Amino acid sequence: MRDGKFADYLREQGVTHISTGLWDRAQEYTSRPTEPMYRHQIDPAAVRGRDYACHEFYVYSYVYRVYSDPLCLAPQQEVYRRFLGKDGVADATYVVYRLESR
Repeated sequence: MRDGKFADYLREQGVTHISTGLWDRAQEYTSRPTEPMYRHQIDPAAVRGRDYACHEFYVYSYVYRVYSDPLCLAPQQEVYRRFLGKDGVADATYVVYRLESR
């Protein structure tokens, strides 16, 4: 993560798919900010459907206190999508993406 090679790491580990929940807005029903590891989930366009250019997926390391370089996940990579309705105060969707191999 510190070297900006998140995609390379996933490929080396044999990861072929990424699944994630998406929110159309931050969960603002508490006074706490959204945890760094969940910030990538806030993507209103991707929640509403496949009319978005790219969902930037990244992870956060609490050990190194750094975000990974983002992966651009396109609608064409979706293999599963399910609208979940309300999750807290946000509309939520669950999506599985197929990673493109080089």
